Amino acid sequence: MGAWRRFLEHLPASPFAGWVNLIVSMVALTGLLAGLAFWLASDSGNSNASGLSINVDGAAGGSADQRDKLVVQPGTVVDVNLRYANLSKAILHDVTLRVDMPPELTYVAGSISWSDANHGGEQLSDSALGSGGVNLGNYGTVSVDQTNGLIHFRARVTVSARCTSMITAFGRATEASNPVSDFLVLLLDHNGDGDADVCPTTADSGSGYGPTRDVFDYSREVDRAGSLSGPVFNSFVNTPSYGDERAFVDVRRLADTQVGAYHDKLHDVAGSGELVLRAYIHNNANQTLNEGDRRGIARNTRVRLEVPAGVANGFTVQFRVSADNASPAEVYDTAELVDDSRSFSIAIVPGSARIYNGAHPDGLALPDQIATSHGAAIGFDEMNGDFRACFEFEAVVQVRLLVTASS
Repeated sequence: MGAWRRFLEHLPASPFAGWVNLIVSMVALTGLLAGLAFWLASDSGNSNASGLSINVDGAAGGSADQRDKLVVQPGTVVDVNLRYANLSKAILHDVTLRVDMPPELTYVAGSISWSDANHGGEQLSDSALGSGGVNLGNYGTVSVDQTNGLIHFRARVTVSARCTSMITAFGRATEASNPVSDFLVLLLDHNGDGDADVCPTTADSGSGYGPTRDVFDYSREVDRAGSLSGPVFNSFVNTPSYGDERAFVDVRRLADTQVGAYHDKLHDVAGSGELVLRAYIHNNANQTLNEGDRRGIARNTRVRLEVPAGVANGFTVQFRVSADNASPAEVYDTAELVDDSRSFSIAIVPGSARIYNGAHPDGLALPDQIATSHGAAIGFDEMNGDFRACFEFEAVVQVRLLVTASS
């Protein structure tokens, strides 16, 4: 059970009381996005940070075709270009560049070069872009179709035994404290068919979640960027706020509000009266994809609760999250309700479904349609099916279930 679960043990009394600080912390953590991390910083005190622009792209296997997304095989050498420009109205002073390499990439020795008005492809040492970075000097302004300089290097993709389907390059340029960003995305093709892999995880807790899908391991910086291709629901593992997002459903007795009351499997439920089922929902696309072409926003996002009918000594309740442009299109998890001594039936309590998020900390009612095959649309401010990416927009859905013991 992750810290997020412990934090929300007292839902529904005040499900988001104090959670704002957690959201702010998580948003800050996502600023540590993984991959090749480029930091451009200036100590000039100039506040016109939006004028410092960067562009990161690359080409694979000796090609001259520079792109911001490449499909590559392990062993491929990638040519990486980082262009930077001062588009402000003031001089930038002592701009410094630092590059952090993820373990999936290694520098090709002797490949780092620097070009600007005063440096015509000057070779830098293999360690120049490391912990101390390299001081690029002062730069005057240029027009929007020009650049001040270029850093070029070559890197080899050396993927470990772990099946890695995506390596991220994250750029941050900072004049004072305001960053700008760009990405170079490397999608791995392990079988050489020219298509990016989707590598299934080998981890399996025996839980009722599915389908089998690639995961983003938050303990690895290279994975913290999440998906750069579009919406992916509940596929982070080892997050400091939740843990394993694939196991996103649990249940407790309505009267039991103590810490530790939620479980994946609840026993002796026949005499419980009402239960509270909750589901955690997080779009794992990178937050930058909420802007621009907005391809990170999940469209027609719906949640559906499947409550079995009949009378028995046990039931498996399944919760599904789907979106038209998500990959996979639908994810699910289950909660088990059992009673060895008495049979029982379960049904949704009409009007009990609610969603909690940063826009609705006290909850917003969802229609009973959530328990039908059509499901209920969710979102952030409005329940219009648009579900934005990043921890800032995560949500919890709660539904009460009525347990009726057989006579």
